[in-house]
Amino acid sequence: MGEGIGKLMALKPAISRDETGNRALYGMVLPPSAGVGQAASILHRGRVAAA
Repeated sequence: MGEGIGKLMALKPAISRDETGNRALYGMVLPPSAGVGQAASILHRGRVAAA
């Protein structure tokens, strides 16, 4: 559990720099598990591809 929290804390700066809509999307899509980093990478790649 501590590991998942650590990963969430590591993501926090990147999420706070995002736009409000994307921040809400991250909050809804990211699972509270060790897969958080992977989910963020997938979302980031999708957002870059769409830009």
